[in-house]
Amino acid sequence: MIGVTGKSDGDPLISSIRSQKLHRLSSMASSPPNPSLFCFLLFFLLTAAAAAATAAAAAGPESLEVGLGSEKSTHLRVYFHEVFRGPNVTSINVVKGNENYPSRFGSIDMIDAALRTGADARSRVVGRAQGVSFHVSQEEEALLIEFVLLFTGGEYAGSTLTVVGRVDAAGRGDRAVVGGTGRFLLARGHMVTQVLTSSVDGLVAVYDIYVMHYEGPRHA
Repeated sequence: MIGVTGKSDGDPLISSIRSQKLHRLSSMASSPPNPSLFCFLLFFLLTAAAAAATAAAAAGPESLEVGLGSEKSTHLRVYFHEVFRGPNVTSINVVKGNENYPSRFGSIDMIDAALRTGADARSRVVGRAQGVSFHVSQEEEALLIEFVLLFTGGEYAGSTLTVVGRVDAAGRGDRAVVGGTGRFLLARGHMVTQVLTSSVDGLVAVYDIYVMHYEGPRHA
């Protein structure tokens, strides 16, 4: 009878095979990621994100109506009171303009003025107009003004409107409402300015604001 004997662990052939397998596994573990696979995964993720964004955009107004209710139109009238002199000045110059230009070209002012219910300085304060004005014209007195109208009293307390636009030396200008918060979510519209009084001491203007917006939650 011929017996069959298995090869022991000390057999040189088995040791060689094991060594080759271990070397192959080690090479696979230490090799860098396949760039083609990475690009494919990145392309897949970007495509999925683009598809989701397209679907959301296609939903359009329907998705807004579900989350925010119906869009509404609002007309507001507030009075802007700016003080130029005295202990309670509402605007300060932070960058001096070029003296070669009578228009104060390049000058920048910071503003924090009261919004009231009327033209009288004793009328009730309902908010603040806070922002910055830039003297943008080389030839004439003209301002690019960026305001946040912060409402501090009344039914719109805690809400804001963001207003941007150009006004001339007389304070005339039709400015754009480009956003809002609180009761004025996704606000868009325009604000018409009419200067009522102006002197070396201050200025009073009436703001008529017309906005389309979604009504957010009321603030306590």
